Amino acid sequence: MRRRVIVRSQNARRVPHIASATTRQKFTVFIVDDDTGVLRALARLVRSAGYAVQTFSSALGYLENDEIDVPGCLVLDVRMPHLDGRQLQAALLRESDARPIIFISGTDDVPTAVAALKAGAIDFLSKPITEQALLGAINIAVEQEAKSGQQRAQLAAISRKLARLSPREAEVLRYVIAGHRNKKIACHLGTTVKTIKVHRSRMMRKLEVSFVANLVQLTELAGIEPYNDKNNKSSLSDGSVQPPQWCKGDV
Repeated sequence: MRRRVIVRSQNARRVPHIASATTRQKFTVFIVDDDTGVLRALARLVRSAGYAVQTFSSALGYLENDEIDVPGCLVLDVRMPHLDGRQLQAALLRESDARPIIFISGTDDVPTAVAALKAGAIDFLSKPITEQALLGAINIAVEQEAKSGQQRAQLAAISRKLARLSPREAEVLRYVIAGHRNKKIACHLGTTVKTIKVHRSRMMRKLEVSFVANLVQLTELAGIEPYNDKNNKSSLSDGSVQPPQWCKGDV
């Protein structure tokens, strides 16, 4: 006797539809399973909840047609030929594809479930799957994807601002977030305090910040390390690693 794929909820009111209709329409659920019957059943359920759906009969098929820029999540079978679910998860992680993953499995494989969840999967559902469990996991994926989308947009905006900086302004930036005063920065870079003030002012204006605290937050998000005297060399034009003679003793 064929095992049922989906168990209908006994209480329709408990099936979560947290995401708004507009959000669901913009969110695509990518379903990957080598069983065509499972694909049809899951696709029918997910579409009935208002989500767009794309189905794939293999992990390789998904990789070849993955639309990275489309907001969505991945409902992924664990056991498939050629490339299984866990291997696909590992491949996506290597490619920095952060799309949320919901695993489905026909067996209660605890070690695999634990490994998948530790690697970032949202949930690990055993067949037969309840509507409530699947749609609940998808709702979590919607929330996670929304947060990830906001972070990506924020990082993209920061990257555009950083790209405006000249090489010298970018250099001054690392000194400023390290807490160095203009005089010390001038000594290390072999220039005048007045010049450093100009670079600093332009840098702050291009990054659209008014305070150093905001600058530190921005650079932390961008992964920019502050200047460290122990790990960095001075960038003097003459190649020297020591501050100029005129400012020794002043820093």
